[in-house]
Amino acid sequence: MDEYAVLVTGATGFVGSYLCKKLIEIGFRVKGTYRNIKKINSISNIDWIGIPDVGPKTDWSKALNGVDYVIHLAGVAHRTRKEQVADYEEFMRINAYGTLNLVEQCKKYSQIKRFIYLSSVSAVCSYSREPINENKLPKPDTYYGLSKLKAETFIKRTLQDNPDYCILRPPLVYGRSNPGNMARLIKLVKKGIPLPFGQLNNKRSFVYVGNLVDIITKIIDHPLASNRTYFVSDGIDLSTKELIYLLGLCMKRKVLTFPFPTLVLKILGKIGDAMFLFKDSPIGSYSIERLVGSLIIDSNLIRKELRWVPPYTVVEGLNSMFDQSLT
Repeated sequence: MDEYAVLVTGATGFVGSYLCKKLIEIGFRVKGTYRNIKKINSISNIDWIGIPDVGPKTDWSKALNGVDYVIHLAGVAHRTRKEQVADYEEFMRINAYGTLNLVEQCKKYSQIKRFIYLSSVSAVCSYSREPINENKLPKPDTYYGLSKLKAETFIKRTLQDNPDYCILRPPLVYGRSNPGNMARLIKLVKKGIPLPFGQLNNKRSFVYVGNLVDIITKIIDHPLASNRTYFVSDGIDLSTKELIYLLGLCMKRKVLTFPFPTLVLKILGKIGDAMFLFKDSPIGSYSIERLVGSLIIDSNLIRKELRWVPPYTVVEGLNSMFDQSLT
């Protein structure tokens, strides 16, 4: 195959680092953007471009010159504290208007064939006991989700051809060195203390970073992915209780749970919000809701249209986080 060049924004991040290694492995030339130069040492064979800030006025010319595809991962992630007005402004500046600025500049480069955007299920909703798919009317309930939906809207209004686009909406992404809620849950399981999730009957969808990277590489030049928006997940939904038992098996640790009222857990989350109002809370309502609430994704459309089968099972994905033989 011809050697094509791909720009990966946010290449030093959790998903970006996995994606860049895979792209190089399958024969792409990779440009990657970074904010902190200290984070680029672990990934070789990448043409690194420093982008100190993603926003409405960022100059992307150096990064876009000579690339055939753009994969936009860079952005501001969830807050674990209660959201503030300042968060809304930052989310919109970086995630929404920063993305608009990038896609507008992409149109100036005729060689760019496709713009791939890593959005989030939060662009649609944060909780649902019924499976949601691409027909679900988006009603984001967080500033983060609003900013991701706004970015999607900008992309669809700006891009149709030369380049076209493809948008992915994943749930929580997990894998080795993953940040966020999965990392916090792993720490709880490692402590070996009884956990208050014995009576939870929630269900949540997840996606292993290896599966997410696999589908991203598939949609880079797949003709049927043109101007499409897809949900993507592992295809197996787990309760919090099931997840921690699987984590325990992977870590070879016994997991003990006991029944505890869900309402009380939510109240504790509200207390955590109040105690850590202006910084991330280790036990806030954001974290609690994602432990006790449900969010089920139906990702059958992308599997059917693109004939995609996730290469890793949930157990393989979870085991990879603790297998020291893997690089």
